[in-house]
Amino acid sequence: MRFKRMAIAPIVALSVAACGADGPSEVSGTRDDVRHVAAVKEKSHKEKKTERVCTRKVNGKCKSYRTDTIWKKVVDRAAKPARYCVELDNVNGSDKDDDVWYTVHQADYTKALFKAEDEGLKFTPVHAGCW
Repeated sequence: MRFKRMAIAPIVALSVAACGADGPSEVSGTRDDVRHVAAVKEKSHKEKKTERVCTRKVNGKCKSYRTDTIWKKVVDRAAKPARYCVELDNVNGSDKDDDVWYTVHQADYTKALFKAEDEGLKFTPVHAGCW
């Protein structure tokens, strides 16, 4: 069984590396707008659960029990990372590609934030769209 897992590991590593090569390439255009959605912290609570556990069996039947208390974490609201988006006009020099949103890293967002509207901007987006 161990040898099968070892043979699969290089295949998985190569497939992950291949997926990264097809990511979005560098885009350029004029800055139109920026948007920032703050990170959300996880909100959770613990629930108490009791469980009866057999401590002594005689002839296959349980003769005494013990009650165990288990605390289970329940997530009420999942955590979400912050999202930084930039809207470009004239994407890669095309007049038809206006009002295109890109999700970017925080450093690129900060650069775009301090540039004037309709000023040139070039960055590598995380992905197209702002979702």
